[in-house]
Amino acid sequence: PKKISPEKVPKSFEDMAKPQWKGKIGIPSATSGWTRRAFVLGKEKVFDELRGILKNDVILGRYSTLHNRFQLEEIWMAFTISSYWHYAITKGVPVAWQSLDYAEVPYYVLAVTKGSKHPNAAKLVAVYLASPAGAKFMLEESGTGNLFYPGNFENDFSVQNKKQGIREVFTAEDMKLINFIDSKDFNAWGKELKLLIDTGGTAKNKKKK
Repeated sequence: PKKISPEKVPKSFEDMAKPQWKGKIGIPSATSGWTRRAFVLGKEKVFDELRGILKNDVILGRYSTLHNRFQLEEIWMAFTISSYWHYAITKGVPVAWQSLDYAEVPYYVLAVTKGSKHPNAAKLVAVYLASPAGAKFMLEESGTGNLFYPGNFENDFSVQNKKQGIREVFTAEDMKLINFIDSKDFNAWGKELKLLIDTGGTAKNKKKK
């Protein structure tokens, strides 16, 4: 937010290939997120957009690396996950969130282990942590937000997405996406994406037969 006004922030991946963002963006070098994105939005679309971003002198790295370079103001925008956003806030770093094209929402499961000595007590803990009071506790103790209750950053992001008309994809509920992640295509697309990233966007993706 120190560098870019809200009205000029990119709202899509296509926007990030524009010349004004040359050398100012950091994206992850790992391929799994790109592969899921390609399935959700379309392989040709995502590969072409990624190719354009890579040719825009983009910075590549792990989330932690991008986070550090963002704090040093070497880059103006870093593609990241919400926990790093929250960590930056706690360190007093000026930061704002913007979902691009869609928001990928993971689920975290609270499970009682088989053969637990006190299963009812364990269930009560799980119920508590999934409640509004538990959500407040998790935010205070571990900086973890909860999409379903107001008063934390995850819910704020969801409200912002809805206002902007950005859809949310719940990974654990999308059976087509789950089946794709479990398929040979997921690995094959990942290899194509790695080649694309390693060559700086010059490799051509294979046409689906």
